[in-house]
Amino acid sequence: LSEDGRATKILIPGTKGTAFVTTLCRDENGALWVGHDQGLSIRGPWGWKTLTEADGLPGRWITAIAAGKNRSMWIGTERGAIRMPMDGPWEHGTLERFTVGDGLLHEKISAILVDRDGGVWFGNQAAPVGGLSRWDHEKWSHWTSREGLPHPNGWFTGVDGVVQQRCVDGITQQRPILPGHLRTSVDGYGVHISGDGV
Repeated sequence: LSEDGRATKILIPGTKGTAFVTTLCRDENGALWVGHDQGLSIRGPWGWKTLTEADGLPGRWITAIAAGKNRSMWIGTERGAIRMPMDGPWEHGTLERFTVGDGLLHEKISAILVDRDGGVWFGNQAAPVGGLSRWDHEKWSHWTSREGLPHPNGWFTGVDGVVQQRCVDGITQQRPILPGHLRTSVDGYGVHISGDGV
């Protein structure tokens, strides 16, 4: 959208036809990161750069993008998550992949959020085995329906350090807490959350 409110269609260089855009994120440099069904495109003062599987992405569908600590970017895919440098270079060897073997609950990422402590949250669209994963850069924590989530599929947002998981059965809110310390209950008015740090 322009300053006067008009919308302009932008064709992303390096893509074939019309790319199906799934997620957007602006980094602290002001560059725009665009996830789509053909890979990841970054628009900065230099113009556009589009990355694909040939550049080291584990898949072509990009599902989530978030800016992380230490000038890093987190990229969600249907085959795990990628941490990459905000400023480049963006190539094999600079893209660090995270999978179930590293600690994710599931590799089909639906959302990524970096909290104010620098912890990275991953949501999954993978019922019945999905949930939330959080990595504090040393250890992993997980939340599933066994720990109180109303549904294993979820997307989330964060406001003032509070993580909100949105799913078909309601919303949970939590600050970074330990598994087993989240309690939810559902009634006709919604989902009620209690727990240490909530």
